[in-house]
Amino acid sequence: MIVQSSIKQPPALLVLFFSEFAARFSYWGIQSLLVLYLIHHLHLSSTMGYEIFGVFTASTFALSILGGLMADNFFGYKKTLIIGVVVALLGNILLCMPGNTFMFLGLACVNYGIGIFLPNNSNLLGCFYNQNDNRRDRGFTIFYMGTNIGGLLGPVSSGILASYCGIRYAFILNAFLLLLWLILYISTSRWFNNIGNLKKTSTLKPCYQVVTLLLITIVFIFSLFILLNYPENAGNLLGIIGAGTIIFILYTTFTKYRGCLKKIMMLISMALLALIFFACEFQVNSSLLEFINQYVNRQIGFFTLPTQTFAALEPAFVIITAPLIALISKWLQSRDREPSAFFKIIIGIFLSSIAFFIFGYAADLINHTTKEISILWILIGNLILGAAEICIMPPLISSITQLAPPNFKATLMGALYVALAFSGYIAGMLAKMTDKGVHEALSANAYAHTYFSISFGTVFLAIFTTALILTWIYIKGTLARLV
Repeated sequence: MIVQSSIKQPPALLVLFFSEFAARFSYWGIQSLLVLYLIHHLHLSSTMGYEIFGVFTASTFALSILGGLMADNFFGYKKTLIIGVVVALLGNILLCMPGNTFMFLGLACVNYGIGIFLPNNSNLLGCFYNQNDNRRDRGFTIFYMGTNIGGLLGPVSSGILASYCGIRYAFILNAFLLLLWLILYISTSRWFNNIGNLKKTSTLKPCYQVVTLLLITIVFIFSLFILLNYPENAGNLLGIIGAGTIIFILYTTFTKYRGCLKKIMMLISMALLALIFFACEFQVNSSLLEFINQYVNRQIGFFTLPTQTFAALEPAFVIITAPLIALISKWLQSRDREPSAFFKIIIGIFLSSIAFFIFGYAADLINHTTKEISILWILIGNLILGAAEICIMPPLISSITQLAPPNFKATLMGALYVALAFSGYIAGMLAKMTDKGVHEALSANAYAHTYFSISFGTVFLAIFTTALILTWIYIKGTLARLV
């Protein structure tokens, strides 16, 4: 259906759409269960629950730089993609087993598998478009719909299965979808022959490649297992990874891709803005879920919505708003007024400030009523947040596949997800600000304060960045006229 509705789009888009769907279905489904499970079933403190959530989110994205390096220098997009899906499949199987040890080991496998998967799926799609192919942005918008359909159905299915059947059934469904994609990929592998860097191989002999890969996988999964059990150490490790990534990117840029310096620096700037957006947006899977669990009326008729299903609202609204934003973009393009990818990201940041102002206002209402607040506030906030995300991620990942040097695309895509790793860690810190342990026990003041702070901070960032760019454009134009 996707290929037919997308005129002349490459048929491989269908396979990559489904791989994105299956991976995000699994990952976001687990993410939506994690905080509430840790707090209400394992009886951990909310602070500890938010810390583990931050590590789970951050480590997945941080490992994307490893996935990019593996693809660009050793195995290519195709093999790295398959490795990631297989390990994530194993992780979901481990999560089905009883005991905290298997739970944290399964989470570590999902971290590693999805982490090395993330940068390669989108880069593989980028290989099917020429440099100035006008189908590219539309193809990536369709592709990103797969991300958000998975983000929609994953939390809904996981929440319902966990509430009415048992949490293990959610992991069984995740494993089934990942296995289904592997079957689909094998049956359509002819579409991926001679594409991009798929034939890139290591100078190591095949037997040594396997041994090296197994050692890397075991070391990283064991490290993640330890980190999830002791999340207070995550900040230092993430700082090392982030600093190492920046140094490596800059060193490689100046030594091998100096001619692309301006493009790469622009991509880095865009990624930093995305980092801030997602640090705020990840609240929908952490603190906002706990807020909903305590203060929002979830009753619809005779049915009470499981709290976990609310994690699906934001990706649902991404899907709903994507066609509208695409139409607006097409209309502006026909009049040569379409904003650049950079300005689209700034628009997304501004929209996120509006969304969190609404969440903050909803939290403040708790202090003026003894009743649970309406679900309407959560719906409106998530609607705006969904529109914000569609203004940010499709233009950003499309820009990377278009502007990055050919053998540096996966690495830069991995660096983007390292930025999102910081988003996950910062999201955990922001979520801890809503912990009522140091606030009034019967009020939502901590939530209101946190969400208003996010709102004011992001609107300032949007205004400041816009002013900075306009000033640079003015100075550049003035210098050009003088010369």
